[in-house]
Amino acid sequence: MKAASWFLVTALASAWAGAATASDPAAEPSPLPEPLTLGAALGALDDGHPNIARSQALQAESRARLDAAQGGYRPTLTLDARLRTLDAYEPGADPSNNDSQARLVLGQTLYDFGRTSATVDAGEARVESDAFQLQDRRNGQALAVMRRFFDVILADLANTVANEAMAITYISMDKATDRHEMGQISDIDLLDAERQFQASRSEFSLTQAEQRRTRMRLAHALNRPDQLSAALIRPNLPARERPALAPLLQEVLENSPRLHQQRALVRSAEARLEAARSDRWPTLRAEIEGAAHHREIGSRTGPFAASLILEMELFDGGRKEAEIAGQLSRIHQQRAQLRAAELEIREQATELWLQLETLGVRLEELESLADYRELYLDRSRALYELEVTTDLGDAMTRTSEVRLQQAEAEFDLAMTWARLDALRGKPITIPAAAE
Repeated sequence: MKAASWFLVTALASAWAGAATASDPAAEPSPLPEPLTLGAALGALDDGHPNIARSQALQAESRARLDAAQGGYRPTLTLDARLRTLDAYEPGADPSNNDSQARLVLGQTLYDFGRTSATVDAGEARVESDAFQLQDRRNGQALAVMRRFFDVILADLANTVANEAMAITYISMDKATDRHEMGQISDIDLLDAERQFQASRSEFSLTQAEQRRTRMRLAHALNRPDQLSAALIRPNLPARERPALAPLLQEVLENSPRLHQQRALVRSAEARLEAARSDRWPTLRAEIEGAAHHREIGSRTGPFAASLILEMELFDGGRKEAEIAGQLSRIHQQRAQLRAAELEIREQATELWLQLETLGVRLEELESLADYRELYLDRSRALYELEVTTDLGDAMTRTSEVRLQQAEAEFDLAMTWARLDALRGKPITIPAAAE
């Protein structure tokens, strides 16, 4: 019995040692390059970001459940040790009150009518679903980084426009002050010039705040809240040819990570239904047992025994039928969600496809307007140099505004392509030539 007690303590100690695992803290993300390019920003995506880390944790949980399900195929080794005392004994038998015993049982499920197999299939489908969800989350985070990156550049351009407008109103106010001192304009005209300057100054202050706000959002999207990029390089985004709608929709429906995820959830629900149905049938197990008893009595078996066990629940009060009905309901829910996702993604892809055309026309309009503004600015500059009354300051501001509008349309077009790529399951990348 002493040997059995020692074996029990050793087994428990080993189990505790195996259960105690140390988790290393997440490594700090690397510093961002300065100046920051869009390619570098996308390459700096951090899996430690909460939006991605949550999906990784769900995937790890599903893998753990799959490992537990696969354990049904593996043999089990069970130690059963009991310290027991008796108050009475039969005459002529072992007079000791110590009835302690230890049993070591090696068991193996031989056949369970597909229950374990179906449970494993359900677990594998769930792991696959989580993998596609993780891919979708990574693409979603890449889209967020792109949008935040573009917002910073737009904020800088808006600040340039506001700065030029403030300079123009300041010059106008300064001239109005001189004319007021010479009695050429009234007090109300001077106050109006000051009002316009203060309004443009307030707008300039708002754009400065937006510059910092957009940089903070970009840093958060990159999971680097303490690294606010001072300078960003505007990418030279390449032109892309818009595909035909029908093959685009087919590609989206075939490759969408979200649809792959939903389809895997349907397969998981169907496999769980098979597992629930198989639970109505018996389980056949084999066991080999080694036992040691402190007290010997006639009814004891020998130290070794082998068993073939058939287990079947004959009555469960309707529990299994209720579980089957519940699994059928989950299948219907998952199939409905899959169909809803297909309709939603078709609509999204069509909307994005239409936006490609609209934004392309908008860019052509702005290119024509930009050419006009550049020529108008050149004429205003020439007139200014000839000391002819001109609207040079206003022309400069209008030119900067058109450049801002061009950037907005160009970035919206790039985001539309990126969203289409994400729907098609493609990674969000920027060609090296665009940097």
